Amino acid sequence: MRREILGMGYVPIAEVRRGSAVESLHFGAVVVADADGAPVAVTGDPDLVTYPRSSLKPFQALPLVESGAADAFGLTPQFLALACASHRAEPFQVALVREWLARLELEPDALACGPDYPRGSDDRDRLVWGGVPASRVFHNCSGKHSGLLTYCRHQGIPTAGYEQSDHPAQAAMREIFTEIAGCGVKADELGVDGCNLPAPTFSLRQMAGALARFASARSSHPGRSDAMARLLDAMRSHPDHISGRGQPVQRLCEATEGRVLAKTGAEGFLAAWLPRDQLGIAIKIADGAPRARFAVLIETLVQLDLVSAAQAEALDDLRRPAIVNSIGRTVGRIAPCPRCQPVRTILPLTGS
Repeated sequence: MRREILGMGYVPIAEVRRGSAVESLHFGAVVVADADGAPVAVTGDPDLVTYPRSSLKPFQALPLVESGAADAFGLTPQFLALACASHRAEPFQVALVREWLARLELEPDALACGPDYPRGSDDRDRLVWGGVPASRVFHNCSGKHSGLLTYCRHQGIPTAGYEQSDHPAQAAMREIFTEIAGCGVKADELGVDGCNLPAPTFSLRQMAGALARFASARSSHPGRSDAMARLLDAMRSHPDHISGRGQPVQRLCEATEGRVLAKTGAEGFLAAWLPRDQLGIAIKIADGAPRARFAVLIETLVQLDLVSAAQAEALDDLRRPAIVNSIGRTVGRIAPCPRCQPVRTILPLTGS
């Protein structure tokens, strides 16, 4: 039975300490699964149903690659990584989006996402003070949308309305979700994402299994396994494109030498692909706050011996991020909750 998120099934997963006292507590759930969809480790209820949101972007980029559209438009791995991204509209990312749209002979208003400014304060302030208006190319999902427009161009289907659930591009993605996640996605059960695209729901168990199948590049669909491998290689080669330079996604990939690839989603979701280990990890923070999710992911990797001691040390500031006050003094930490074992092992891990 699919269980909706109603506050049940979550466990204490991370705490915020200021001095000796716990100031705040985050609840959440974690599922680690193998490519057969079997849970390897679980915290909380694995059958909680939620929206993975932007954690689905690599799945949504599959039609771009497996259809031949990426090759037809000469898209290099940098573009493929950007198709999987929730980028910060750093100058190099914006330049790629503009070049991409030029190849498609489309203007920014062809993107179905709304206008926005860069996420970084320096980039945003420079544009605002320079009188530059908000633009759709600055939206963090503009790479994903450019990928969908490329698919439409290549397939000879209308670009207008590609964000609608009855558009062929959305039907192609539903087929992908059905095959990889092993469950049907009905158009009338979709939510709407922040960037205006349909948003499907999955249980954490289903999502972790789908991530593991993607990580192992396992599919019976012609060309899909190769497309998965190409997207994973692009994410591994250009992790700064997935979010931004110096961001946790890039640091995690580089510290683990590409063993762990991650993608954030809104409302406290986090997904991880481990191709070498053929594992997937799905994390949901119950209150939707993003600040604890990398601490939980890194603790999960440590508990399951999926990172070395040196790698864990290099990522310690993400595992236990600092609470800093107005003069830059560290006054507390966010850390995995010591009263709740972050990951309960169900099956022995192999290949680690």
